[in-house]
Amino acid sequence: TRFMEIANTVFETENVLEKIDSVYADYAPAMEAHAMRWRSEWVDEMDERVERIRDFYRNRYDFIIQCLKYEFSLEEI
Repeated sequence: TRFMEIANTVFETENVLEKIDSVYADYAPAMEAHAMRWRSEWVDEMDERVERIRDFYRNRYDFIIQCLKYEFSLEEI
């Protein structure tokens, strides 16, 4: 029950996506400056990498529900 409380509040998908976007917005200028200074090309991939993190959290809730059902032999959660 406690796990589901946290999953439905703190780790609710929209809350997590908002936090990811906020952190990314805060750090993006510094990452771009670093890339320009050191002629690094990895910053070009940053949007794609952050999108993979977003996708992980978009799918996480359904995945954990299935894991809990399996682990505790539950019909419904």
